[in-house]
Amino acid sequence: MTTAARSLSFKRSVCAQWARRRGLSSKRARHKGYEEFLRLRTEGVTRREAAVAVGVHLRTAKDWDRGIRKVGNSRIYPDGRKVDYTRGVTIVNFSPGGSETIPYPAVTVAQLEARVSARYLSLQERETIRDMVSSGWSMRAIAVALGRAPSTVSREIARNSNPMHGGYQPYAAQRATVARRPRPKTRRFVESEPLRRYVQESFSFAGLRNKSARL
Repeated sequence: MTTAARSLSFKRSVCAQWARRRGLSSKRARHKGYEEFLRLRTEGVTRREAAVAVGVHLRTAKDWDRGIRKVGNSRIYPDGRKVDYTRGVTIVNFSPGGSETIPYPAVTVAQLEARVSARYLSLQERETIRDMVSSGWSMRAIAVALGRAPSTVSREIARNSNPMHGGYQPYAAQRATVARRPRPKTRRFVESEPLRRYVQESFSFAGLRNKSARL
């Protein structure tokens, strides 16, 4: 839709309206390597190897394994949960047809810079990792300089790197860490549709059994 609008020099919203009137879909097609990736994974190929084979980032491969779809600036999970990063909310779908919008906490500068525990990487350490990676240091050398285990540095770089945005992203990594820290967390009952359905069905069955016993 975006490409068509740009080629015609029209706004995307105008082209979208025209497409809807004609019954045309504007859904983006799956990545051309998606089916091949699933086939490789079914055959026992590791996630990293399958990602390299089809030419996608490891983070994308992880989303494919988990059944997560990325639409615009949102991520849609298999249970129907939608995380909208533009609006800063998580939308949880309920059956039949209801939904709840849960804002996730904003991250302040003070929270980003706060040192909670020496167990966790600080923002300063993440900045150091970024500088050392850019200078060509090996992961083991970075780990020695920081006094961390090589596996810690390796996981950190793999989890928070994006080739499309310059490689390792220390500030994005710190924001994600801080956002996961606040309590209370979103209730598992709210997040998981299968769990919610199981509990509801269990209570319904227990109620019928108690009613039968009284009769």
